[in-house]
Amino acid sequence: MMRVYAKEAWRLLILSAVVMLVIVLSSCGVRKVQPPPARPGKVVTHRVAFGETWRSIARDFYGDESRAKEIASYNGMKIGEKPEPGSGIRIPLKAGDAEHLEMRRKALSLYNDGLDLASKRRFAAAIETFDRALELDGGIEMARYNKAVCYQNLGMHDRAVKILEVLCRANPKNVDYLFALGNSFFYLGRYSEAEERFDAVLKIKSGHLKALYALATVYEKEGRSEKAIETWRRYLALDGTSEWADEARKHLSSLQGASGGRH
Repeated sequence: MMRVYAKEAWRLLILSAVVMLVIVLSSCGVRKVQPPPARPGKVVTHRVAFGETWRSIARDFYGDESRAKEIASYNGMKIGEKPEPGSGIRIPLKAGDAEHLEMRRKALSLYNDGLDLASKRRFAAAIETFDRALELDGGIEMARYNKAVCYQNLGMHDRAVKILEVLCRANPKNVDYLFALGNSFFYLGRYSEAEERFDAVLKIKSGHLKALYALATVYEKEGRSEKAIETWRRYLALDGTSEWADEARKHLSSLQGASGGRH
């Protein structure tokens, strides 16, 4: 994601953006499964995906998280009991609910189109498509995230920051959002803010390799050699074989040479 030298920084931006896009695409796979068709006054069956909660299901089907208890009760469960991934639950739909569901179906179709455009590196077109999806359903959070990633690929980090800051406030423990925000702060030269986000990622997930790599690079940029050496070592303790590890060793060797081998 980041490098000490400008020409290397551009190469790493491309690599990290591709990696980030791959993560986005893989993490959104289940999102491509659209809600089942429904008519007013009907009950539909929904298979619970990993990570779904009563609140998220209520948001997806009703556009209203406060109705989570209604769905849980309908299925003979309490709001404090988590729905089991892979299980089928029944969701009653009124006329307004079916209308919302149809609108969300159209929005998800556009969202999927945006993902396809992004995978083809047609980032400007993808952004426009994500915007159209969000106009129909502003609750598709991953459309906002993917939009930010597209802005990053276009080098428009100021716009990415505006989106990612909102996402991070709403999801303070989401490591993908935090890392992406740190990434944009780095490319804007806002190193202390980038450091803060990478640190936050590592507090949540200590073995997050990209955050370790990024943090070590920030320390180098700021001339904090001892911290950089320590962080490169932490990285190499977890990854000793990849292309990134080879680069980490080069950075570590250079820093140790500059310090006279004192570290």
